[in-house]
Amino acid sequence: GVRLTLEPDRPERILEWIIGEQYDCGITDGFAAHPAVENIDIPVRTVCVLPQNDPLAEQDVITPRDLQHRKIIHTRRDSPFFRKLHKSFSEAGVELNSWIEVRQFSTACIIISQGQGASVVSALDAEQFRGQNIAIVPFAPELQHRLSILRPVSGSRSLLALDFLDAFTDSLAPFRADLETARG
Repeated sequence: GVRLTLEPDRPERILEWIIGEQYDCGITDGFAAHPAVENIDIPVRTVCVLPQNDPLAEQDVITPRDLQHRKIIHTRRDSPFFRKLHKSFSEAGVELNSWIEVRQFSTACIIISQGQGASVVSALDAEQFRGQNIAIVPFAPELQHRLSILRPVSGSRSLLALDFLDAFTDSLAPFRADLETARG
């Protein structure tokens, strides 16, 4: 008797839906705060993804300097994550060779699985493509991707939605940047 709707869209649209109490919860990135919304932010580790046969795939860690001559697939230029990525390249003294701008990390992974480019994406997204002609290598400096879970401040609380959010949050443990030291 439970109805579930998965509605992928822009963070701005998801925020509108939560403010309007059209949905019990939303999962997005780039959330900047709103008085009608409560949120839980979860820092997610990021990794470099490359085609499996790229020589850099053999390295233990990849840095901006390693990627200076690679075509980079990255998030929207107006996203907080892109600003962090761009800053990491600037601080390393190398130019980010922007090739394709994507809205979602999974799109970058799909392109890379076809043998093209390189990207820095959330470990959560990269894991979905493990074994699909993609290499997943730690990236330094550590850049965290912020995943936000949103709920309307007012309105009734669905126990089912709260249970879902607890289970979802627990499922992120292997990818959380703030649990890195706890994992050893």
